[in-house]
Amino acid sequence: MSRKNTLRVLGLSSSEPVPSSAPAQISGHDQIRLAKAFARLSEIDWRRSQGQGSLLDKLAEQRIIWRELLELELQALRRSR
Repeated sequence: MSRKNTLRVLGLSSSEPVPSSAPAQISGHDQIRLAKAFARLSEIDWRRSQGQGSLLDKLAEQRIIWRELLELELQALRRSR
């Protein structure tokens, strides 16, 4: 799976339409968090394409992705209550 496909799977691509099953509203705090995460991942991807990627970039990328996955799990738990 390519990097761009990974971002789309995680729902971080701003060019993808929002699925109809997604919540209609995203809070301002969540929008800011997601925008910052997407910007950071884009920066890491650019540096990697320039041959400048580092272990710290990889760790930051993993931390961002796991944080968002955990947030999705928490949202699912809140909805199921």
